[in-house]
Amino acid sequence: MIRTTDWGEEFVGPDFFVGFGHIQMDRLALASHLGGLRLAEMNQVHGSEIREVEGRMPSCDGLTTVHRQQALMVKTADCLPIMLSSGERIFALHAGWRGLVKGLLFSTAQWAGFDGQTQAVIGPHIQFSSFEVGLEVVNEVLWSMNQWSRAYDEGQLLATHQDPEKRYLNMSYLASWQLRGLHLSAENIWVSEVDTLTSPLWHSYRRQGSEAGRNLHWIYRP
Repeated sequence: MIRTTDWGEEFVGPDFFVGFGHIQMDRLALASHLGGLRLAEMNQVHGSEIREVEGRMPSCDGLTTVHRQQALMVKTADCLPIMLSSGERIFALHAGWRGLVKGLLFSTAQWAGFDGQTQAVIGPHIQFSSFEVGLEVVNEVLWSMNQWSRAYDEGQLLATHQDPEKRYLNMSYLASWQLRGLHLSAENIWVSEVDTLTSPLWHSYRRQGSEAGRNLHWIYRP
């Protein structure tokens, strides 16, 4: 289960560790927390590409590795940090609505064949009741979901808004729906209940605009 700490939230899997850091976890604190572990990060671009960890920092929205003692980092300020563990391979993904629509999660299929043992941990993000979007976003999301021959519950995905030109969008439902399509079992998909928009402990672009910092999140196999 996801547990609260003085620096954010953590999840300890059978062979991996995930941390979700709030405003108390800056880069200096993270380096101290990780000790001697190597740390890889990316230049996030709201796309669908996943890259194997190399010596340089790639422009992409997912990192993956099979090496132990190699931590992968994601930065967010309302988007979903999604961490995956499948056998010896781990993933760190930065998933906003654009990345989900573009198929970021489905891009993992080129690296690993997921099954009922694969685990996914979705960290703090802007929650359903806070994430207002325009109808153009709704249309893109529905179009992407209708490309797959799988049923979904529109009531869990969308909610009405007082402005008829807007809706509330449930990104964690969208991400979980896609993960189920990759053969993950529901009991192995863990979702944080923290709302980055309403919690002052977490950076939020919707709340703070260009002044927002970034929440730091990581995964590694010891």
